[in-house]
Amino acid sequence: MSNNNSAVPKVLPVTCHTDYVGEGSTFVAIKGSQLDGISFIPLALQKGASRIVVEQDSELSSDLLEKINLHNSKLIFVKNTRRALSELSAAAWGYPAKKLNIIGVTGTKGKTTTTFLLNHILFNSGYKTAMMSGVRNNIAGKNYTASLTTPLPDYIHAFLHKCVQEKVQFVILESSAQALSLYRLYGIEFSGIVFTNFDSEHAEFYSSMSEYFEAKIKILDQLKSTGYAIINVDNKWLSQIKLKDNLYTFSFNKNNVNYVIKVKKNDISGIDLEIQQGQKTYNFSTSNFFGEFNAYNLAGAVCLLLAFGLESLKISRALGKYMYVPGRMEKHNLSNGAVAIIDYAHNVSSFSQVLPVLKSISKNLIVVFGAGGDRDKTKRPIMGNIAASIADQVILTSDNPRSEDPQDIINQIQSGISSEYKNKVICEADRAKAIRLAYSLCQPGDVIAILGKGPDEYQMVGNTKFFFSDKQIILNCQKSK
Repeated sequence: MSNNNSAVPKVLPVTCHTDYVGEGSTFVAIKGSQLDGISFIPLALQKGASRIVVEQDSELSSDLLEKINLHNSKLIFVKNTRRALSELSAAAWGYPAKKLNIIGVTGTKGKTTTTFLLNHILFNSGYKTAMMSGVRNNIAGKNYTASLTTPLPDYIHAFLHKCVQEKVQFVILESSAQALSLYRLYGIEFSGIVFTNFDSEHAEFYSSMSEYFEAKIKILDQLKSTGYAIINVDNKWLSQIKLKDNLYTFSFNKNNVNYVIKVKKNDISGIDLEIQQGQKTYNFSTSNFFGEFNAYNLAGAVCLLLAFGLESLKISRALGKYMYVPGRMEKHNLSNGAVAIIDYAHNVSSFSQVLPVLKSISKNLIVVFGAGGDRDKTKRPIMGNIAASIADQVILTSDNPRSEDPQDIINQIQSGISSEYKNKVICEADRAKAIRLAYSLCQPGDVIAILGKGPDEYQMVGNTKFFFSDKQIILNCQKSK
């Protein structure tokens, strides 16, 4: 598989970022939480923007209005620039979403794993597929870099246009709540949706769990009447969704659902599931996957494909070739007899799910983690206490500190750890040193869990982004004493 930088052209017909502006582009000035697009209008004009889109109540200086006139650029006022970005981008590329089968994957956790699974099974069943995820994007087997869980609409529609050109049959789109709230997916109709689960997250963006939930379930309004949504009703929030004909349910502990799931095996050697759909019974196995949450991800993906009518034999064969999602319970057997697990777990619910599973397979569990700066602070002490109550050793370190002091973040995590567990905790703000320290402490049969960054190959300190790979550091430990 090749690895090109981007799936889209360097210049876009409609964009909100001056990096993509060229001769004749439409520049949409969006007011973000930190930057206001209006301040980038002069640069957009300089680069050749022929139309400038701003919100109705925007105040433009006389100097700026003069510049727009001088460049013979057309000024357009709209009610909502975010929505306009979606509408104008879709129109500029000839509404590519209407020509594709798009599968949306949403939920608090499990989105990336489910997206990768769907893409893998469909691709290995002979379909031309594309995928947009927080880890990487892919069109017909070629990988491209990804920047956001759900990119901006200017990128999305350019990407979908390329999918149409490549004659792609299915596009799997990882869909975040913010993407729905910020109109990134506005106007896109889905042929299929998997709703993995729902739990506390993004307190920095939504004022309450109810507001976050309402944002999440908006995606169901975008399901085609001929499409299918698969919903995990073992989740107490998702069980409240009002069901319609094309909303299918699955459960591991209820029988009054469309798909009844039974776990035949779930350990470090893999997962075996039995799925009952009415009178039909199917069996599926995968060897590079373990943990209850992954059983749910697997069930969600497989149930949607069964709803689509994909043969169970094709699904089984594809699962036999499945490896792992980068940075999602990514397993590495170390030369000293220990196992390293790299995972993206970075919130309370994922810690509660991941750590008991890892504890159950390890002689001694060593956990290395921090918390992202400029993000939800309420979860830090709770994550600290969960880790210290389950692990045998905890090494607190940096994640992406951004504008915060790494030591302050560590102190906040530590503040939640009850006194009986304090003796398990070591603080090492340098993440590379923290990972090396974990390696020096481990013995055969131990598990080192390196949490928080998953597949990300960077660290954000202040406004600087530099190369950093958890995987590279732990694997390099084996080479040096």
